[in-house]
Order: sequence, then structure tokens, then C-alpha cells
Amino acid sequence: GGYHAHLPQTPARPQSKSKLVRLDSLNDTKLLVSTRLARCSSGPINSPVDFQFQDHFDFIKQIGRSPTSEVWLVKSKSSTTHYCVKKVIAKFNNQAERTRYIHEVEAVTFLPAHPNVVKYFRAWQENQQFYAQVPPIPNHKHWTLNPKPQT
Repeated sequence: GGYHAHLPQTPARPQSKSKLVRLDSLNDTKLLVSTRLARCSSGPINSPVDFQFQDHFDFIKQIGRSPTSEVWLVKSKSSTTHYCVKKVIAKFNNQAERTRYIHEVEAVTFLPAHPNVVKYFRAWQENQQFYAQVPPIPNHKHWTLNPKPQT
């Protein structure tokens, strides 16, 4: 009796022949964030899991380092355009740590243009480390290909 006796019975779900398989999202090499600033400038991406540094860039030199990250001057293999790549040194151990880096990229993406704010082109994870592609800063002493000698 009662109210529930008058409700139609929920139809049974059909049995699925395939199972959902989730990749280990922390260990996979994959693209995490891509902005419209340079979507295709470093070559085609067939799948987010296919994005790897060595497939898209040639390392030129390290131009900066902090206790938490390194910044490299690189050249795109497909367009020969120069970019900088920031690599976080520490490996992330969980989704919360990775999400913190993703939020940094997303937050900067929505800031208005400013000479002191570097825009991100894309970010990816590789070997449980976070990488971000940014444009080189013009006229910065460490970001040029042929730095002037110190006087």
C-alpha cells in the first residue's frame, strides 16, 4: 500500500558488453590544459595521451631555476618558433597536487593582458611532473638565444 505502490516500476538497465576502462590519470602522459593562444604551433596532437616534450620541442638551454621549478628555452619541432617551458621539479603524488598546478594555468589564462603576466599556451603532465609552455619574454637577458656578454 501507500503512495509508492502507485509508481511505475523502474525499467531494468540493459547489460553492457563493454566495461569502462579508466587510464591511470596521474601516471599517464597527457595534455591537461590548452589555450587558444598557440593551439597548433608545436605540432599536431592526435590524442591528449600522446603529448610528450621530446615529440614537440628541442631543448636549447635552461634559463631559470627556483627551488620548485626550472624554465627552459625550447624550439618547436614543427614551426621552429621559440618558447619557454616551465617544468615543476617535484613529482605530484595525487590529484590535489596536480590540480593546484592546473588552477595556476587556468587563473592566468583569464587575467587581462599585462606586461608582468606570462600567458600559458598549454600544460601537460609527463612522468608525474607538470610542464607548462609559455612564450619567451622579448628583451629579457636570460631568454634570448644570443645573450650579450656581462660587462
